[in-house]
Amino acid sequence: MTRFFRSPKFPIFLIVFVDVIGLGITIPVLPVYAESFFRLSGIEIAGLTSLFFAAQFVGAPLLGRLSDRVGRRPVLIASQFGTLTGAILTSLALSPIYLVVARLIDGLTGGNISVAQAYLADITPPEQRAKSIGLVIAAFGLGFIIGPAFGAFMSAAYGPRLTFACAAFASGCTILLSIFLLKESLPPEKRLGLTRVPERSTGDIVRHPQIARLLAIGLLGQIAVFAFNSVFILWVDKVVLPGWTIENVQRATGVVFIFMGLVTVATQALVIGPVVKRIGEAKAVMVGGLMRVIGNAMMAFFPRVYPAVAGSAMAGIGGGIAMPSAAALLTFHAPDVARGRIIGINQSAMSLGNIIGPLVGGFMYDRNPAWPPLVSAGTLFLMWLVSLGLTQPLKPEAAPPAPSA
Repeated sequence: MTRFFRSPKFPIFLIVFVDVIGLGITIPVLPVYAESFFRLSGIEIAGLTSLFFAAQFVGAPLLGRLSDRVGRRPVLIASQFGTLTGAILTSLALSPIYLVVARLIDGLTGGNISVAQAYLADITPPEQRAKSIGLVIAAFGLGFIIGPAFGAFMSAAYGPRLTFACAAFASGCTILLSIFLLKESLPPEKRLGLTRVPERSTGDIVRHPQIARLLAIGLLGQIAVFAFNSVFILWVDKVVLPGWTIENVQRATGVVFIFMGLVTVATQALVIGPVVKRIGEAKAVMVGGLMRVIGNAMMAFFPRVYPAVAGSAMAGIGGGIAMPSAAALLTFHAPDVARGRIIGINQSAMSLGNIIGPLVGGFMYDRNPAWPPLVSAGTLFLMWLVSLGLTQPLKPEAAPPAPSA
């Protein structure tokens, strides 16, 4: 544990954790803020979320490619200034256009998570890469446990404007962490344009069969997650707990999300390392994907409290195994000089899934409230079929160099 606190992984963990807290703060607040202060309709509020992910779809590969050229550290710092600007604009908004601009800026710079993953891939020996990239997912889990709860409390007690000011403060903290604690992971001699290796086009790289499969896995996985999670509380209200008041349903749903966050964090801390060491990243993606299918199928076919909780746990553990393993595989198959670019493209594929998923989930829910988990399980089954073609690459023997000052 002491070694972790002294390693370059610790500031990356803190940066992602604090950044996600800032994002999580806004989740329960932005819809109420947009509706009560600016009289936006439901579709307009949903449009703000879609705009964020659409901007991230465009921005993530650009940030990744830029980090391949100039290094990870300056891109991480610059992108966090975008997040800070978005939070400040939202806090001080005088009209809906402020919210639109804020979501656009925040989305364009929100691909810094992919740069953080590339940073960890740079500094981690290949056999430990999945576990290290899992730190990002663990930070996400912790951030989404603390952020939404804190945001809801702050908004109820002091109003939404101060809540977004707190998100801006959290973003400012990540900037300071990056400036003072983060060393560069990609030395100049390894950057794109400075190596003797000919540059390959993005099209050539993504047509690689294994990379194409991994991008499809990222896309399908996010469609499945958001098709269900976007209407999860409505599904619980109508299907699982139809006799409960909405206040009690909200409390129960909050407990489930906290439980899933803790399961995800525990998976990164205790499970992913031994699993990958024993069976490799490719088989870990397959095993984790199958667990996600079974977990969602349990919720679809047995929509009661205990099966729903057990299914959520199984899906959380499966995702905690499959997602970092898939990200690690991507770094093995991608050329070293294009690592940030390809991870950014993967982030874009996932952002596209974040856009499509809620539309699919809402459409299916309107036709039958019991359908979203079934659609999610079916999409995850398709993702699992794609994963069956994954192969385990040979890992380079040499460990990466330590970050330079």
